[in-house]
Amino acid sequence: MENNTEELNMIDFLKVLIKNKYIIISFLILGIIFAIAITFLTPKTYVAEAVVDIGATQIENLNRIVIEENLNYSKKYPSLKVAAILNSNLINVKNYSSNQDKVSGTVLDAASGIVSDCENILEAKKNNLEATIKSYETAITQLMQSGQQIAALKLKEFELQNELENFRSPVIANGPIVSEVKGINVLFSLIIGTVLGVFLGIITAFAKEWWNKNKVLVKIKNNSWVKK
Repeated sequence: MENNTEELNMIDFLKVLIKNKYIIISFLILGIIFAIAITFLTPKTYVAEAVVDIGATQIENLNRIVIEENLNYSKKYPSLKVAAILNSNLINVKNYSSNQDKVSGTVLDAASGIVSDCENILEAKKNNLEATIKSYETAITQLMQSGQQIAALKLKEFELQNELENFRSPVIANGPIVSEVKGINVLFSLIIGTVLGVFLGIITAFAKEWWNKNKVLVKIKNNSWVKK
């Protein structure tokens, strides 16, 4: 008995679909047109990326620089991201935009700002090293005059001089490199548009069928309400 009921329901369902096939086909076509329009009218998105080498000397407050640069550009360029590359002296600068020229300029601007900030930090550290080396030289001279052992001081001076010689200015090591971000897949859009169109078409077909069967009752109820 239940199987017969299910078969009847399925037959009624198919009858409604066949009866309203033109409505379903219309929505299907509209869905496909909408999907194609969305695919081709959606503006292209570009990503620009640059890598800043902060120099040979480790900067202890690298994370502070990254945070500050993110804050500096977050209002002006919300899509710009600055991140330190793990276990390296490199900072990655990335930005997304629909304007190919603008996206490159934004990254170059941010990368140049990072280079400038790092130069200031390295210059301060360099000056501090030079002052420390000078103080060691003065101490060594004084100890030599008094005939005391100066081997440890000379070793420390050598280490500082070596660190100073290894200083390297920060540079934009790579980029900005601009590439196009993959947009909406045409096949995927067509599938979504087709499914959505058929779904809306079926809903509309059954809504129409329901209205045709119940519009008389609806009118009677409305008339009764008006008389009251």
